[in-house]
Amino acid sequence: MKTKLIAIISFIAIVLMPTFAYSADEWDKNAVYESGDIAKWWNTNAIPNTSSEWQRLDINTIVKPTPTPDPDDTNIIGEDTDGDGLRDDYAVTIEESYTESKEIALATQAGREFGKLLEFSENDIEITVEDAQLMVTNGIVLQYCIDVYKMENPEFLNPIDLYFDTLDRAIAKREASTKLYKSLQGNDPVVTEIDCDNFLEGVSK
Repeated sequence: MKTKLIAIISFIAIVLMPTFAYSADEWDKNAVYESGDIAKWWNTNAIPNTSSEWQRLDINTIVKPTPTPDPDDTNIIGEDTDGDGLRDDYAVTIEESYTESKEIALATQAGREFGKLLEFSENDIEITVEDAQLMVTNGIVLQYCIDVYKMENPEFLNPIDLYFDTLDRAIAKREASTKLYKSLQGNDPVVTEIDCDNFLEGVSK
């Protein structure tokens, strides 16, 4: 008897369920509903495969991020279309970042020295000990002049940070410096006096 009663109750619940749903209040987007609440949805009787109001999410349509391409020499060295010794995008950065003539000269000289350093390293150019000494000397003088000017002008943007503006270029700088010092073959240059004005004389963008 008990089993029969349960079956009857279950049958009545199934029969009455659509009636309860139909008599439910219209769905209100601003209302707060709890588990078990019933509300009419605005696309009543519409099924997903026939209603334009439903959107099917297809896993194959998910856009996958494009993998970052491997760095190459062109990306690291950059383009110098006008042949002024400066990477094109860095030349634009100089124009946008500096107005003082000495700052422009420092940034320009830095760009040319760094460009030569990266070309030497990325293109595996063979250089003499004398050429290596000159590049190292210029690098030492350049760093000194930047540091001195930075101390006197704390707001000065360090051109080193602007030139090596990607992780690949920063890594390439370290590798290039290692190659350059190996090219010295133990003949480190001796720098006894530095004249920044003389070093920057004649430098123009």
